[in-house]
Amino acid sequence: MSKILLLRSIPLDRDSRSSRMARQYALRDYAVQPLVWTRGEATSGPSGWSFSGPGGYGRGFAGFLPRLRFAAFIVSTMIRRRRDYHIVHAVDFDTGCIAVPLGKLLKKTVVYDAFDHVGAIIANDVIGRFFAFIERTLIRWSDLAIFPEPIRLRQYGLRPEAKIHFISNIPDRADIPIASPVHDFAGPLTVAYVGTLEARHRALEWIGDLCDRFPDIRWTVAGLGAVASEMQRLSQEHQNLTFVGQVSYQQALEILQAADCHFGCYLLSAPAHEFAAPNKVYEHLALGRALITNRGTPAGDLVADHGTGFVFDGTIEGLEEILGRLTRETCRVKGANARRAWDETFAGKREAQLEEYFNALAETLAPASAR
Repeated sequence: MSKILLLRSIPLDRDSRSSRMARQYALRDYAVQPLVWTRGEATSGPSGWSFSGPGGYGRGFAGFLPRLRFAAFIVSTMIRRRRDYHIVHAVDFDTGCIAVPLGKLLKKTVVYDAFDHVGAIIANDVIGRFFAFIERTLIRWSDLAIFPEPIRLRQYGLRPEAKIHFISNIPDRADIPIASPVHDFAGPLTVAYVGTLEARHRALEWIGDLCDRFPDIRWTVAGLGAVASEMQRLSQEHQNLTFVGQVSYQQALEILQAADCHFGCYLLSAPAHEFAAPNKVYEHLALGRALITNRGTPAGDLVADHGTGFVFDGTIEGLEEILGRLTRETCRVKGANARRAWDETFAGKREAQLEEYFNALAETLAPASAR
């Protein structure tokens, strides 16, 4: 049995994509050993080799020393336990920058799982270009690389090649509750957001004003992040806002299924959002619910092409225009289109992508087993 060292700089129970990937490994008889940074918090995810040092989120350069300590933990653990794994699966730059070169040095099979393009996150300047070059180098050194969508290759300045595979942020069909595209809810019209609570670029900063402007629309917000405390405060001030906090992936799907409409904006004030490939795009299809998003992104293009929701121009005025004419019936119609697109186009896409990836991994391991 091949053993996977899965590295992530956050607990796995905060990352549905990595958790689901760990499950896919286990279903195929790979033994998964997580190496995670708990950020000093109690977690309920899979047990593993954990760095429990405090860290927080979104701290910029203030988080440099904690990241350095986590990097040292990766190095020491990978070397000390080098006989306990065969494959290194490094998620994102903050683990890959250490685990990819060290994994190659230790003669392991290395998989780089690219979530967010580090150069775009840092800045579009000399520093950003330098880190983008480093990340492309990590991908070249890896035996296999995973991206969520083909559009990301353009963001990274890469071309398709045999080692690169795509695994979209599509829910596993086993996770999807039984849902009908036609739903008959009672009570207030409900809009739900589940995800990272960023302070900017997601339109979350407008929710308080939108609660005032549209008192007949109920909002449900779940997740963790920079504005979690602000959402908690707003929920105490507005009867039409419910803040849930951190939830499991299954709880997230239940919240989304109970809503008339999903909310998932990726404003172009963050240039990287031009390439955003969020779970929300596929979750609204699988659950048969409408999605509110902005144009100029892959999410906006999909919603417009399939008629599965409401696309606005990225301004609060444009969003208010949509909410002003939002009804349960329009949500029902868009939700029916969403479920139809899921059934006809997207339902089996992730499974096919996973099969392709695991076939490639098996081929890569065959010569590696002779090392």
